[in-house]
Amino acid sequence: MPWNSQTILIAFVIVTSVAVVLQAMIMLGILLSMKKAAKQSLEVAEDLRSSIVPLAQSSRELLEKLGPQLVTVTTNIAAVTRDLREETADMRLATADLKERVHRQAVRMDGMLTTSLDKAEQVTALVEAAITTPVRQVNGVVQAVKAATERYFRLERRPAATHSAEDENMFL
Repeated sequence: MPWNSQTILIAFVIVTSVAVVLQAMIMLGILLSMKKAAKQSLEVAEDLRSSIVPLAQSSRELLEKLGPQLVTVTTNIAAVTRDLREETADMRLATADLKERVHRQAVRMDGMLTTSLDKAEQVTALVEAAITTPVRQVNGVVQAVKAATERYFRLERRPAATHSAEDENMFL
């Protein structure tokens, strides 16, 4: 069969017709699947709406009931916080005052103790001087009497000791 232009044109029209019909069927299939998906989406949306609407309603009722109580609680918390700040400030002032008083008393006690210890040291020095001066004088007189007695009786002279055992016990 010879291929003339009319035969080629008819073949081309047939192929194009088949392609258009095939495309129409694909489009119809897409349309049906889209309708099915839309129907399922509407069902899911309706299920969501039926579960969310009561939840929103109960949440609104709960907020309406708890709203005044929440306002009262926050007001009370603010008052307690304010009172705590005031008490803390008062405690800081009292602590600072107590610290200052303790410091002044410590300085005063230190001064009194220092003065007392200085006086005790002075009294100790006076008592030591009061005791050791007469003891030295008596010791000198005794040594003089002893030397005079030895010389008078011409006893053997022993070398004079600069310090005796008795002298050591005489000091405080």
